[in-house]
Amino acid sequence: GNSFGFDNHFTSQDGFIGNSTEGLTTNSVNGAFAAAVSGDIGSPGMLVTWPRFTTLTTDGGGRQITFTTEPTVTYDIQYKNSISDATWTFLSTTNATTTQATVSDPATVTQRFYRVVRKSLP
Repeated sequence: GNSFGFDNHFTSQDGFIGNSTEGLTTNSVNGAFAAAVSGDIGSPGMLVTWPRFTTLTTDGGGRQITFTTEPTVTYDIQYKNSISDATWTFLSTTNATTTQATVSDPATVTQRFYRVVRKSLP
């Protein structure tokens, strides 16, 4: 069947992520439904909160990186020293207990690029 995630921070259809490994879905099969307006077939899916950076603070000993989270979800924080680096380097893992998390990066380099990878579903 089809599954969808929706990010309510997007105001366009770019907030929808669809995946279908079995082709088209049939109405009323495996929880699928027909949309009232267009008749498109879909499934209830789940609401997913994707992480977003909210603050980055620096001090003499490195950086504090704060991002949005979903409780009970695990996230990996990764970095690159140059955006052209071939791979991301692991910094830390955090298991979210609230709607935001802060991690520390002790490095005192002049620039660094970060990303947060959602590792698990709630």
